[in-house]
Amino acid sequence: MSGEVSAETLLGLLDALLVAAALVGVVIGRRIGASAARDLPSAFALLDTSIQKHYPSFAPGYTWSEAFEWLRGRGVQADWSKLQRCLSEYEAYRYGAIPLSDRGCHRDIAVLAMKLEGRRWR
Repeated sequence: MSGEVSAETLLGLLDALLVAAALVGVVIGRRIGASAARDLPSAFALLDTSIQKHYPSFAPGYTWSEAFEWLRGRGVQADWSKLQRCLSEYEAYRYGAIPLSDRGCHRDIAVLAMKLEGRRWR
C-alpha cells in the first residue's frame, strides 16, 4: 500500500461533502427565513414573499385584506380573527395612527408565511 487514494474514493468523499453542504444550506435557509421576521414589517415582507412564491397567479398589487380573504378562500387554516387584529395594528402603524407595539403579531404573521411554504415556526 503506497498511501495513494483512488479516484473513486475521492469522488465518493466529494459527493458526501456536497450532500452535507446542501443539507446545511437548507437548514440555515429555514432558520434565516424564520428569524428574518423580527418585527411586524419584516413579518409582512416575509408573508409577501411567500405569497408571491407559492401563489404566482395571485394578482400583484393586492391589499393585505384581499390577500387574507384570498388565502381563506384557498382553505389555508389559521386563526384569521387574530391575524385580522394583527393586520389592523399594522395598518394603523403604517398610516400613522399608532406607534408600532407588535404584541407578538410578527410571530403570527411569520407562522402564516411559513405555513404557505410547508414549514413550521421553530
